[in-house]
Amino acid sequence: MSSKNSILQKIKIFIVNEFEMSDLDEIQYFISMQLKKSSNRIFIAQTKYVEDLLVIFSMKDCTSVTTPKIIGCKLMKEDSTPLFDVTLYKSLVGGLIYLIATRPNIMFVVSLVAIFLHYPR
Repeated sequence: MSSKNSILQKIKIFIVNEFEMSDLDEIQYFISMQLKKSSNRIFIAQTKYVEDLLVIFSMKDCTSVTTPKIIGCKLMKEDSTPLFDVTLYKSLVGGLIYLIATRPNIMFVVSLVAIFLHYPR
């Protein structure tokens, strides 16, 4: 085990010198994903990212649900309801698409709302 550590240390020193980098020790966040390491596993979460999204879109106090879609609800492109702010809607859908990396259970619903990017109601 010590030979592996010495080889790893040599590689780190080479990379730091060659690319003018610094070793920041173990990574905790990477592209808005929180990484937690146990003895033999790595866990990926986006808890802070979700909390930030809820604050940005004024949904921090909303009630959570286990199923993110109302059963039997039909989404339609043609409707008499007024249009939402297209820029805001696109930003929200983009944030939800990024969450699919760690939350595949929302993939279906996010794909449904993404259909309405050009004409959100």
